[in-house]
Amino acid sequence: MIDNKEILEKIRDAQNDTRYILDDSTPKKGLIKTLTIWFLSYLIFSIILYFISNYAMTSLNENLFSLVRVMTVILFLLTIVIYVISVYKIKMTFKEKDFLTFFTCFIAIMAFIRMIFPISYWLKADFLLSIFDSFPIESLVVILALFVLFNYFRTKTILLIILLNIVGEIAVVYFISSFLNSNIPTEMMIKLYDMSMILKNNGGFVMISFAFLLILLNLKKV
Repeated sequence: MIDNKEILEKIRDAQNDTRYILDDSTPKKGLIKTLTIWFLSYLIFSIILYFISNYAMTSLNENLFSLVRVMTVILFLLTIVIYVISVYKIKMTFKEKDFLTFFTCFIAIMAFIRMIFPISYWLKADFLLSIFDSFPIESLVVILALFVLFNYFRTKTILLIILLNIVGEIAVVYFISSFLNSNIPTEMMIKLYDMSMILKNNGGFVMISFAFLLILLNLKKV
């Protein structure tokens, strides 16, 4: 038998699910919390892999390279799991849950992009790397994800982040092309190339874009 406390809890949940309709607002508390948890997992795992990869490159240890490949797949699969668990464990409105359920496809694609290197190595599928190197897949996915978020929040701030993504991708392509096409690259060109490759290979556009987005959301600027 359902006790009074449980009945009151269900009534409260129903009120929360319909309040945004009555006051013409956009529910976002659960959405922000879910995206924040996912983002922190993505950020922390990226930092861990970055330092381990750098150490592997320095030591030229094949066992470490193998470890990095395995860890990359495990950790970024884990980001998807963390996101899905958060969607179903965090208290939120039905509107938020429906949106985040749909948004799972972007979370999965962003994780898969980070797994391209080990997957292409294991499958000997060099064409995956060629696609990644010749086409700004990550930037495109991030921009599409931000457009979806813009459609939810309806705020021009997200459009600004999209614009910054486009400018950033153009800059990265320019810096990489300038370095590769230069017979004698300058020290500045080398630094810009290194920075561009770090952003490109370590989920830089994902981390920067969602960092800005979540900061603005948590500051209630949107």
